[in-house]
Amino acid sequence: MSRSLRALIIPSAAALLLLISDAEIKYCLAAILIGLVLGTVLFGSTSRVHETVTRTDMYISVGLGIVLCAALSNVFYETWINHPYKMKDLIQLLISDYSLGLRIVSVLVSLVALPAAISIFSLLMPLLSKSIRTELLKDSNWAVLIKRIAVAAGCLILAALLGYVLLIGVYLIPVESISNNVRKSAYTLQNEGTFPELSEWCTSGLDNYTDSIMLLEAAEEPDISAAVDAMNNPHGIIKEKDYCEILVSHYLDGYPFDGLFYYARYWHGYLIWLKPLLLLFDYSAIRLINGFVQIAMVVAVIILMWKREIKEGIIPFILCYLMLMPEALAKSFQYSSCFYAFMIGSIVLLSIDKHAIKSFSFLVFLFTGIFTAYFDFLTYPIAAFGMVALVFLLIFEFDSLEKKIADLMINGIFWCMGYGGMWAEKWILASLVTDDNIIQNALRSFRQRTGTVSVEGGAYYGVISCEAENYRAFLRTPVTLLVLAYIAVLIIRYLKKNRRFGGGHYHSIVPFLLIGSLPALWYALTLNHSTNHYWFTNKACVTTVFAILLGLSVLLRTDRSGPEPQQ
Repeated sequence: MSRSLRALIIPSAAALLLLISDAEIKYCLAAILIGLVLGTVLFGSTSRVHETVTRTDMYISVGLGIVLCAALSNVFYETWINHPYKMKDLIQLLISDYSLGLRIVSVLVSLVALPAAISIFSLLMPLLSKSIRTELLKDSNWAVLIKRIAVAAGCLILAALLGYVLLIGVYLIPVESISNNVRKSAYTLQNEGTFPELSEWCTSGLDNYTDSIMLLEAAEEPDISAAVDAMNNPHGIIKEKDYCEILVSHYLDGYPFDGLFYYARYWHGYLIWLKPLLLLFDYSAIRLINGFVQIAMVVAVIILMWKREIKEGIIPFILCYLMLMPEALAKSFQYSSCFYAFMIGSIVLLSIDKHAIKSFSFLVFLFTGIFTAYFDFLTYPIAAFGMVALVFLLIFEFDSLEKKIADLMINGIFWCMGYGGMWAEKWILASLVTDDNIIQNALRSFRQRTGTVSVEGGAYYGVISCEAENYRAFLRTPVTLLVLAYIAVLIIRYLKKNRRFGGGHYHSIVPFLLIGSLPALWYALTLNHSTNHYWFTNKACVTTVFAILLGLSVLLRTDRSGPEPQQ
């Protein structure tokens, strides 16, 4: 491809980003600017990769590019059809039917964006090259893969049954003592309010709204039976009040509940520890316990990294823990589940003998996904995979690029199997036990949360604004300055040794960057949820920060140490 033709990729990338922009001038300009930067990177990369892309890979890239642009064309149309601004006036100068005119514009923009989309996929195709496919087949031949899938399916069934039995068990606990401690807890919530901010100069808000739901469920009187309540997860409601106000009004002011709300699409697995703890402690005391356990886990990970002689991961890990706002993590149960998921997964990986990890890592990722689906309230689940995957990469930092990507693909499949399978099992079990169509209810909610329109239908969400809102919220902390300083130190150290980026080991950071991009992908796929709840979904960005810090740290160590000796 000639240099002049490749130069077309630059404006093409701007069009590609424009397809996912919000219908506001500032976001359109931001999208075009980001697109031009992306296009420049693609322009500089395509010539070097062009020689390695086979004809088959190029055909696949063209097909995927067409599918992507067709999908984004519809996104562009749906975004602008309800936010015409001056676009409507411009289009109606040529075509009186705004809808038809906008559809034509969306198709034209997607056609302009097609070369950039094809270029992106052609750059990614080497990651699925013959050598990687060989690695996948070598480590997971069909017999081994089928066996692992069978084991995973059995574990999923057992996990769902065990999870159900544990919930039945805690629903059999008398709620008198629990209610007394929830009443004491109400004073704390009354003083703090629904969404208190720990600090004005960083993102550190607490989600007392969701924590109040947890407390209300834990203290709810038996409704039908323990077996049915464990699937229905009922809690009292008072009309025209949020959940924090409901808890305070009922337990401190004596207001009766107006009725019950059944929250059956989630597992609400947190009840298996919250109900027993509420027998003995109130909300404030459990917060202290929560914080102590979290600090103990952080210390455990640091010690394990030190013992494994992967000390380059310690500072990035500490910085990322600080970025998550430890006080907010401890005080909001809502934020804790995903933190525990990736901390437990990381501790298990760091504790297993290195030669045994490859054989059992699929189970670690499977159960991390199961744990996340069971305990989490859909906060930042992608971090539960991403953070554990980054620890896995750190342990095997000297493996080949093909080996790393093959392992990530396999472990990612099993995490998705655990996460998605556990969700599905709750919907199926709840539908069977309660005689309600929980599956239909859950799928309706799924469509809403992954859509571009608000639940009420009055607002429309764009990818650029969603990504910006989440990353901006996560980075709004003084710890970001420490992270930037550490990145600068790593880059300066590398440049002192190499004078420029590149060299024989630059590929070692590619898997880290792939994992680091997962939060952005998650936000793009869950626009409604990630825009409405950015104050907690932003915590998924910890994966991106950890990936960048680890990638640079591993690049330095790999370049200094060379490949690990073969055993």
